[in-house]
Amino acid sequence: MRKNYETLLAEMEQAPISSEILPHMLSTFRKVTMSYWSDLFHCYDLPDLPRTNNELEQ
Repeated sequence: MRKNYETLLAEMEQAPISSEILPHMLSTFRKVTMSYWSDLFHCYDLPDLPRTNNELEQ
């Protein structure tokens, strides 16, 4: 999952700029992603850790 996400981020950075606001949006998206990076894929490192708490919320 982590590798797929890294690939997506790379593709987003190399995509042609189609609007003036897009670079700002991508920069913000990348900044927020990097701030959560250390915990973003934690659920995939521990096999018994639930991916979401949706079942608890039902």
